[in-house]
Amino acid sequence: MNRIEELYPYFKFLRVEATGSFKDFTRHFCVAGSSDCNKRLHCMLDQIMIRRTMDDKVLGYPIVSLPATHQGTERLNFNLVERLIYKIVSRRFIRAINKASAMGELDHKTGYGLVMFLRLRQMAAHTFLIQEILQDMFGLDSVDRLEAAASLNETEENKPAKTIIVALRRMVAAKGEIIESTPDQQSVDLEAGATNELAIRFGQRLQGLKNTLKLEELRNEQLCHKCKNIPEDPWVTSCLHVYCKECLEFLAYAASKKDQESTSCLECGTLFETSKSCAGLKELVVDDFLDLSPDLRGRKVKTGKVNMHWVAYDDELVLSAKTIGVENQITRWLEEDPEKKIIVFSQFLMMLVPLLFTR
Repeated sequence: MNRIEELYPYFKFLRVEATGSFKDFTRHFCVAGSSDCNKRLHCMLDQIMIRRTMDDKVLGYPIVSLPATHQGTERLNFNLVERLIYKIVSRRFIRAINKASAMGELDHKTGYGLVMFLRLRQMAAHTFLIQEILQDMFGLDSVDRLEAAASLNETEENKPAKTIIVALRRMVAAKGEIIESTPDQQSVDLEAGATNELAIRFGQRLQGLKNTLKLEELRNEQLCHKCKNIPEDPWVTSCLHVYCKECLEFLAYAASKKDQESTSCLECGTLFETSKSCAGLKELVVDDFLDLSPDLRGRKVKTGKVNMHWVAYDDELVLSAKTIGVENQITRWLEEDPEKKIIVFSQFLMMLVPLLFTR
């Protein structure tokens, strides 16, 4: 226990006086430097707590006997497919970090790089812990190239690597079916500020680029075509190109000085007839990492369930080098002592899903 406030649920359960609410509890027991609070606290704790140390004994026996502690480290090697995918993803991350650095974005967005390192740590546990990123990065042709590069023989040793290939292909194929079934007219998510037809058409264009994974083009379309920065107050022209409001006003002023009635778009050269605000258009959110995944950007995404759809299929489990290593270690412990209690800790909840399948 680190703070007095942590006693509140115990006091609440015991119906201690003056603990009707957390506010009442802190006022009566937690005021720093208050002798009255200390007296009340000790008076209550003396009734319900008995202080014991490791040296104390009950009926001549230690209160608790703990086994000797020892620490060991098992070094594992990726299978060939895991290693190839790791290299592909890490190179992509390196390019993204270098690009963000060149644009001066890392100075005020240092978390981006740290999130990428976290994703690499997840991959070291199980490739499909970053399945959303793999969905964006891989197409069926790239899966075919990956399989050709691995050149796996039909052996029991290569089975885990081959199941990763099969699962990856199924995942990518399912993604393609979703894209093909997407209607031409997307339902664009708009805030109150972007309810005009131009904003809707522009949002549909961006969503279309995202669905077809034209990520570099998507990023370019999200930047102001004059200053090449993320528009703080974005406006879209009738030719469906976006500008900062200030940049758009500058272009209009420059055109008026030349006695021109219309303004030319810097991107396509069209004399656009009108422009409208598209502030609040969620599709206009620029992703500095080419839309690898929502999780990669470090945004908090609420999900109802742990999602690892591609870990198990047709009663076949996709195992990683680490899940195999953990399973082998658990098996050895149980062979030594079938009654042994084993607790598995993992930083990543999804890592426990394959282990539940194997037990």
